[in-house]
Amino acid sequence: MIQSYINESVWGQKGRVMTKYEQIIDDIKAMIQAGDLVQGDRLPAIRTLSEAYGCNKDTVSKALLALKYENIIYSKEKSGTYVLQGNITSDSELSDVIDFGNAMPDARLFPYADFRQCLDQAIQTKQAKLFTYHLNHKGLDDLVDALYLYLKQEQVYTQKERILITTGIQQALYILSQIPFPNDKSVILIEQPTYHMMNQLLVAEKIEFETIYRDHNGVDLHELEQLFKTKSIKFFYTIPRFSNPLGTFYTAKQKQKIISLAEQYDVYIVEDDYLSDFEVNHNNLPLHYYDVNQRVIYLKSFSKIIFPALRIGCCVLPEAIIETFLAKKVLIDYDTNLITQMALALYLDSGMFDKHRKELAKIYRKKARALHQTLRDLGYAPNHFDKTLDTKFVFQLKDDVAIHEIERQLIQENISVDFIIRNFIQLPQKHYIKIDVRNMAQKKIAENVKKLVAIIHESVRIDG
Repeated sequence: MIQSYINESVWGQKGRVMTKYEQIIDDIKAMIQAGDLVQGDRLPAIRTLSEAYGCNKDTVSKALLALKYENIIYSKEKSGTYVLQGNITSDSELSDVIDFGNAMPDARLFPYADFRQCLDQAIQTKQAKLFTYHLNHKGLDDLVDALYLYLKQEQVYTQKERILITTGIQQALYILSQIPFPNDKSVILIEQPTYHMMNQLLVAEKIEFETIYRDHNGVDLHELEQLFKTKSIKFFYTIPRFSNPLGTFYTAKQKQKIISLAEQYDVYIVEDDYLSDFEVNHNNLPLHYYDVNQRVIYLKSFSKIIFPALRIGCCVLPEAIIETFLAKKVLIDYDTNLITQMALALYLDSGMFDKHRKELAKIYRKKARALHQTLRDLGYAPNHFDKTLDTKFVFQLKDDVAIHEIERQLIQENISVDFIIRNFIQLPQKHYIKIDVRNMAQKKIAENVKKLVAIIHESVRIDG
């Protein structure tokens, strides 16, 4: 089992291969986090590990000692080394509830130690810069420089001057909804279903909006054109990759057509690319990639890949709205937290982020594959499964389903799901069930999905 982790070992900081010491620690943690090693499991002997990694026994012993200090493993005299329950098991795994409704990142995978190191370094070395007012409201230069390189790697090509930092993506969405645009239009178009906080923003602020239905195949492009043509659409808010909540994507042709229509009818596109770090298909490019006339406003968050409390948003704005955007932002908060900005800049520049992203993607990829394979085995094989590896899936239920009876059965079986009602700005006419295995132990996914499907199968529409 451990050999497969050795073969998939990640690159370390600044592109170098990790030392054997680092690799042993990393691989054992990954196996525990993925559920391949559980409480009480005995680790291979030191000699076995030294042969597997091609290193001496002292290196293995030092790596195991480091894991003991972190309360991840423990030793029994004359018996061996074992996995300790302590820091590894999440609250959700200790609960009797089968929780498909929790879409939050797995807290056990947050890079606490590395990011704390960056915070400490930021405070120790940049005091003069971080504890006063910052005159450039676009964001800390260090972070803008780091994001410029990061975005280029993600095939989001822009100039540094167009990159702005906000206190989370929600702040960016609020500002964009409030400020005038060069097209002098006022209606915001949103997909349905979509990110629930965008729905709430439009309702709370009494902003005029239009909706367009999105399913696993995307949106009706003819309907989209009619909306662009006949309504005063200021911008179209869309999540092209890893749609929230569907987990689906637009094809390259669909993206190009959306850009073409936006240019033809003078509409801006707000692209929310919140899960871009988990994209494994290098041909699935951001919508921004196809934009040559500054029609797309690109938004990027780090809350899913690092941790939710990191309230840092990255925006790539058309030059025509930068000054208006900044004027509004200054009224809301003078600066996005400078210490956090510097820490994120250091985290990106050091190579820690790339290392963490690869580790996390590997774990979530295995969970997504387990989910997809189980669903295929049960007769659910949507086309998008072959193109993306998302940990969530949405079942569309039959129109005449007795939804309250399904809810009753799920509660009785201690199964929690998301009916995605909040992802619709108006009460939906159809019923859905979304499941997410992001926080579920990999070894439990097949068993839990089968238990859920046994309850809902007769009520699910299977459209292929």
